[in-house]
Amino acid sequence: MLKNIWQFFQTESSAIQAIVAILGFVVLCKYAWDTREIARATVQQSRAALLPFLTITVVRKEEQTEWHIKNLGSGPALNIRYEPIDLLEQVGQKAPIMPGETRRLCSADGLDRKRLGEALRKPAGFEIHYESLSAEQLTSNIKQQTDTGVIDVKFERG
Repeated sequence: MLKNIWQFFQTESSAIQAIVAILGFVVLCKYAWDTREIARATVQQSRAALLPFLTITVVRKEEQTEWHIKNLGSGPALNIRYEPIDLLEQVGQKAPIMPGETRRLCSADGLDRKRLGEALRKPAGFEIHYESLSAEQLTSNIKQQTDTGVIDVKFERG
């Protein structure tokens, strides 16, 4: 029986080599595909690790209350713009906001506070547009629920 197997391999060696080569090629293609997917996931993970995330927060200083923009993300926010209102204090606010940093948006009393409150209660909400270091366009849409007063923040890419 061992002799028959040896004879089979000798006579059919070309076919066996072709089958092994095809199987090897299939395994190599699968490996290349998996490597490509790993590379894509690594790039996406690296980008996500450096994304800024802007929201608004209330800061109390002694007897004064102010609204601030805060970067809760891990990357700097660049080219910051607000919609739908043009706050009086927005002048000079285009500088980047680093991770963990806050920037004064407006005082909690006066005209800017009134404009901000109106914008937060509108269906479209108050939007902060900004960019990441990789020039990805990002938006934080901030709305205040009229019945409860709770502020919701929605983060959007693109």
